Amino acid sequence: MASKYSHSVNAAPEGDLESTSPHQTIRLSTVEPRLIKNPSTEYYGFFIEKSRNGRGTGKVIRVKNLPQQKFIKATLLVYSYTGTPPADGTYVVLQFMQSEKYLYRNENGELRLKKDDFHPESATGITTAADPRVFLIKSGKHSRDFVIKWQGSARHTITLLPQSGKPVELQPLGVNGPSDGQLFKLELPIVRAATESDSLVTAVDVPFPHPLTPSDANDQFGESQVELDD
Repeated sequence: MASKYSHSVNAAPEGDLESTSPHQTIRLSTVEPRLIKNPSTEYYGFFIEKSRNGRGTGKVIRVKNLPQQKFIKATLLVYSYTGTPPADGTYVVLQFMQSEKYLYRNENGELRLKKDDFHPESATGITTAADPRVFLIKSGKHSRDFVIKWQGSARHTITLLPQSGKPVELQPLGVNGPSDGQLFKLELPIVRAATESDSLVTAVDVPFPHPLTPSDANDQFGESQVELDD
């Protein structure tokens, strides 16, 4: 069965253990708002930045429940790129929409968040897979589950730990394929009360109907929320 996200993610069977060349030329294709969710029982939850005393720590964690006041904080812009030659998957850059912080691999090999000190500054100007913000999304065990590898490297796969408050890590892909903590869905962020008496919201497992161009994203989200121009 074809992936629901086939318009923006080129699903490919998981199996290779080699990194795609980080020197590959890439070009921006679409920009879409998404939530990153792990659907499994043990690792269920959504990506969000860990905060302390009301300030972001630059670390990504998962939260099992998503109160409405945190919904916008968990929403990311997913920049997808086409590669030359074509990649076995889809190159993406992930940026939290409200804080404008990007996920990237730092010099210590850790998954972290920051807004500035990148070149080019905006994800719209990225033209090479060697940028530290670039990840490769590929299909996992099922067509609608994805693994997210930093620059396509199986040694640096985004991985959840069983404890929900622990920072998300970059770890090797499981020996027998991705573990449950390495499988994710990209869900459409629509605010919807879980129950009439509940303040929680749910994400909807449907594709965004019209992939956004960079100019469309500015129109929808406003230039004050996210910078989409170099």
